[in-house]
Amino acid sequence: MNHRDGAGPGTSGGGAHALSSAALKALSHPVRRRLLELLGAVEVARVSTLAEQVGSAPNSVSFHLRALEKAGLARRVPGQGDRRESYWEAVPGPAFLDHSGPEVAGFLHVQHQEQARRLAEAFRQAEAVLEVPQDERAEALKAEFLATTLTLTHDELTALLVELGEVLTRFGEQGRRKPETGRRTWDVSLFAVRDWDGTSAH
Repeated sequence: MNHRDGAGPGTSGGGAHALSSAALKALSHPVRRRLLELLGAVEVARVSTLAEQVGSAPNSVSFHLRALEKAGLARRVPGQGDRRESYWEAVPGPAFLDHSGPEVAGFLHVQHQEQARRLAEAFRQAEAVLEVPQDERAEALKAEFLATTLTLTHDELTALLVELGEVLTRFGEQGRRKPETGRRTWDVSLFAVRDWDGTSAH
């Protein structure tokens, strides 16, 4: 998710921030998660366009956008639109999970289901590319994988995730502001998982 400090989402410009309890509650709805994904792929988006993409009525999408705004995950773009049509953007910066909130368990369950589905589809697509002639694979590629094992302290892991989050934010902004032929939308997720003996992270 393209969204650690105790101040909560949206308060630190493009820096990393924690997902508050309000944000986790807002993200419990699948339409809101999809809207945030769509906003993360563009610089700004109109309500009518978002409504078409999620298959919901504009007034319903506006309701969900206001919920995301209240949670600090999205915001209305000032100076654009009118009463009938407003423009929205995602609050910039990577977000980290604050495990102290009561909504974390439910959020993690939903995220686990979604990420398992996406990962299974990514592997399926990666395998399908192997059936394409070698000179056509770059165009057919739909999934890339990178994995490693690191030995880190918790503070070092946090610093690594913050730094990687800033890199993702920079490339995301570049893609939104410079739409060029050949660009595709890629779903990028970072997972740090403790090894079985608790000494390393993947």
